[in-house]
Amino acid sequence: MKGTANVKLRPLKFAFLVNPNDSKSLARALELNASLWGGSYNPIIPTFNRIPAVWRKRGDVFGHTGKTILKGYIDAFNPDFLVPLGDCKKMKLDDFGRDVVDDKNLEVNTADGTPNYGVGIFEVLKGFFDKELKFKRRYPINFIFPILPKKNRLFYQSIFGLPSKEIQDVLVEHWREPLGATDKEIGFENYLTEMLAYYPRKLMRFEIEASNRSGWQKGECIFLMDASNNHDIIDYWNLRANGWSVLPVAIQGMHLDAVKNEAQKFIEETSGVSRHNTQIYYHANLMKARSVDEKHVKDFAASLSPKPDEKARGSRFSIQAWYPRMWDEWARHKDGVGFCEVESKSKSYDFNDESDEVSVKTVDPKFAFRFGGHNSYFRFANDVATNNYSYDDLYADVIPEGGEHLTRALSSIHFDEWRFSKRGATYMSKFKGWTIHIKVPKAEDVFTAWMKDQGLEINLSAPGKIAKQMIKHLGGIHGTNTLANEHMIALLKNMESGKEMNKDQFWGEISKVASTRTFRQDASELLKHYVEKKMFQLGVTLQCPTCTHSSWYDIKALNYVVTCTNCLEEFNIPTHSPNDIKWAYKTSGPFGLPKRAEGVYPTLLTLRIFSSLFHHSPITPMLSFETKIKNVAMEVDLGLFFRKSQFREEDETRVIFAECKSENSFAKSDIDKMKLIAEKFPGAVLVFATLKEELNSKEVALLKPLVNKCRRYYKNEEPYNPVMILTKTELFSSWDLNQTWKEKGGKYAPFGDRHYYGDELLSVCDATQQLYLGMKPWNDFIHEQFEKRRKKKALATPGTALNP
Repeated sequence: MKGTANVKLRPLKFAFLVNPNDSKSLARALELNASLWGGSYNPIIPTFNRIPAVWRKRGDVFGHTGKTILKGYIDAFNPDFLVPLGDCKKMKLDDFGRDVVDDKNLEVNTADGTPNYGVGIFEVLKGFFDKELKFKRRYPINFIFPILPKKNRLFYQSIFGLPSKEIQDVLVEHWREPLGATDKEIGFENYLTEMLAYYPRKLMRFEIEASNRSGWQKGECIFLMDASNNHDIIDYWNLRANGWSVLPVAIQGMHLDAVKNEAQKFIEETSGVSRHNTQIYYHANLMKARSVDEKHVKDFAASLSPKPDEKARGSRFSIQAWYPRMWDEWARHKDGVGFCEVESKSKSYDFNDESDEVSVKTVDPKFAFRFGGHNSYFRFANDVATNNYSYDDLYADVIPEGGEHLTRALSSIHFDEWRFSKRGATYMSKFKGWTIHIKVPKAEDVFTAWMKDQGLEINLSAPGKIAKQMIKHLGGIHGTNTLANEHMIALLKNMESGKEMNKDQFWGEISKVASTRTFRQDASELLKHYVEKKMFQLGVTLQCPTCTHSSWYDIKALNYVVTCTNCLEEFNIPTHSPNDIKWAYKTSGPFGLPKRAEGVYPTLLTLRIFSSLFHHSPITPMLSFETKIKNVAMEVDLGLFFRKSQFREEDETRVIFAECKSENSFAKSDIDKMKLIAEKFPGAVLVFATLKEELNSKEVALLKPLVNKCRRYYKNEEPYNPVMILTKTELFSSWDLNQTWKEKGGKYAPFGDRHYYGDELLSVCDATQQLYLGMKPWNDFIHEQFEKRRKKKALATPGTALNP
């Protein structure tokens, strides 16, 4: 087994659950985050039973409840632990897949300088001093101890932080002189300029890099807010925790020249022509908080006069009157608040071992005290990703979010130290210099464990075992490209059940395959490749003089005397008559199994679509398996986890199930099976793949009702279960599907010119439904359904106009 293990250090991430009306709990969250390493990136999640009026102004929480908003925030920030405060401690939090930590465990113990969980302020200060202040600097650092006023204290605390009284006393007594810190009273007149200095909360970002996956946004804004409104304070904090660069402007001080000057500087620094495309101009963003009146926004905007820029073609800034919908899975990335990736440092380990387990050292924060955390709690996190380059088995490149069974399948020991979320595997370490035992995950183990978490038992079927052996012979999943040739599949079918073919006829078939490959290859080199992969083997055909039966013999089995496979009599090879020795080829291993290999080929070609033609997206496949859903026994030809990219944290992991046919037609039993799968797995992609050119009218009639049912709106502008139809055209494609359709022309041509602005997987589903089932585009279907419901509602309500 060969590969690499990538280990990335980051601080533990805590999500603080707070009732926005509880100022004491909000102050507690701000206080704890001011003394925790990485505290600036810990979200403060508002909780409520009834969505408050300030949230309902724009209607962007339509269809949401307090619970779905809480779940959405947790999904957006992907915290390791939940920390409920105040009345939130009474909430039931079992449904969110996170352990709950008492806030007292995050307090820094002034006796030994560490909290129970995480890395504390004194450890960070020691590291900062050793790195930046141990020797006299040419340019001293401006370090301040902020003195915050009582009025609007939470607003100032969200910016500068304010550790507990005990910690403040230690800072003043032991750290004022080493840091060269000075006390600084903070007010509206100077808070924006003093934000540029160093202070304890800012120091908690020491050796951390945050990259915001902000889509079309740059992740920068002036946030006009009410300094006395807890909702606005929480929203400001969460924007910054999402990796945004935010200039908080309070309406209480927006009239001051000092505030306007800093806002103008911010506009000048964050606006300008894109360095990648001179046709794009980035306007600075003035964002309105929920509670702020539009008149305040207009007045503040009118008072600003940044230096003009002709390339802006108008104002250098624009006004955003809405707050990004972090809690909404569909809107999150569109609003520029995609996942914020936090990293301190990383290390890669190469492994080359026969074992499926790799042991590596944790990547540690050097400044953390060796014996902190009181030896029983987690201190920091290591995100772990493995890339396997072996072909001896199918390994999992995509890890789904799962439960106990998945955790046990992926971690050999210390189950409680691992967490598996939709963004991968995380090891939470209690000690520095510890050893992580990484179990390189096999695809079959991962998929089986995940299905068990869903309440289903599965077993690899006989066709699944054959397919697995074929992939091994082909040199891994990408070896399935070898099968992506219509003439090759026909050759394999003709030679099934051990049929041999004389060398001249076989050479003619191989030459035909070579000439029809998109990337032309010499026939002799191609044949050499096939023999090396043990798809075919060379031998001789000899006639027994006793029973006159002709049999094929492998070269390795040849001797001067051979045994007839029919009558078992021994006879001499006709060395005196070489013309009677006929060279012939035969399929080898799993490719030569009688009547069983043929049905596996469409499954492997379907697997190839997702592993190779979607820009080599990472997958975790499960070949043909048997299971039961609602006590109905069934065999599923292919299951897999799919992600668009291995490097984009925000890309969703999708589950895909496929029904694959060679020449047979899809039957009602196949449709009924997929219906059960759709009910069990809402959101899963259903694939119907066939080696035929087109579906017949009976198949279309069977599929249409299922597709219409699965086209119901689910979430995130997606159908309930996207359905994809794959035929010979797609399965034998040598390029991405756009190029294939473009080259084929005819009814396919319009789909070859399309550009995917959304999810490419869903776009292919929509395109193939139009191509092979004659259905309308999904957006048109959804619009028609909406109009039908609107008219029905209008008819049922007297006096309501039918026209919009």
